[in-house]
Amino acid sequence: MPMNKTALFLSVPALLMVSFSGAQGHGDAHTEEVVTWQKERLERLTSDTGWLTIAGFYWLEPGKNTIGAAPDNMVLLPEGSGPAHAGVLWLDQGEAGDQVRLELHDGVKGMIEDEVVGQDRMLTADIPGPADKVTVGRVTFWVIKRGGKLAIRMRDPECNLRKEFVGLTHFPIEQSYQAKGKFIPYKEPKTVASPNVMGYESETQIYGRVEFQMKGQTFVLEPNMDDLEDDTLFFVFGDETTGKETYGGGRFLYASVAEDGSVVLDFNKAYNPPCAFNPWTTCERPRKENMLPITVRAGEKAYTGEH
Repeated sequence: MPMNKTALFLSVPALLMVSFSGAQGHGDAHTEEVVTWQKERLERLTSDTGWLTIAGFYWLEPGKNTIGAAPDNMVLLPEGSGPAHAGVLWLDQGEAGDQVRLELHDGVKGMIEDEVVGQDRMLTADIPGPADKVTVGRVTFWVIKRGGKLAIRMRDPECNLRKEFVGLTHFPIEQSYQAKGKFIPYKEPKTVASPNVMGYESETQIYGRVEFQMKGQTFVLEPNMDDLEDDTLFFVFGDETTGKETYGGGRFLYASVAEDGSVVLDFNKAYNPPCAFNPWTTCERPRKENMLPITVRAGEKAYTGEH
């Protein structure tokens, strides 16, 4: 049965118990570190700004895009969350690039942080950013750029996905899935096409690879990073559990590279992308180079709740 908003917050301890059912309980430092990470991950996911509150994603068409809670709008606010007809988002296309202009109807109040939005306001997208986040009613919406096109993403703290969230489940924590490796930079970065669950591809610069040993074998993953000076590595990977025991769109993992190039990949901290919980999100899928030919029974399992 769906939970109301109050029940959601009262249920957080229960969610924590469900989330950490995979912990072995040995009390060793590594287990404690992973359990702490899992708790923080769950708190972020279920927070007021977590991925469970994303409540809409709409591509913008050139020209007029109406926005509001009434079903005749092109950009639809969740039912009961705001005005039936809040205004118009104009997508203007020109030599300077696509721009979005918000025109609110008379009597509709919009806020960007502490600033009241005028009736005619140009909105900055998340790329190059920072995005202008407009709050109307209880919903906040902003312009995002994906695959060279502009869209509206919105957040509703009373989103049903958040109210009906059933928690996370994990594989048992195992030290053997904490793999040591080394970052090897490429002489020249290579440009690759990264697939997306929305059906488009985006160009990604790959600056190197990580070679690591796990379960007595050597593997390679290529991380996403801003440039060669970036010491934070982001991996989108799949393995033999993908689409079976874990989410079919792969999983995410972060790691840090030390000054000597050493890297520790702790697959106990592998986690589901937002798309595993929310259809209104855009997620990169693993490229074939990042599909591991091994079962990685560590980290988050497939989500068992409603998508």
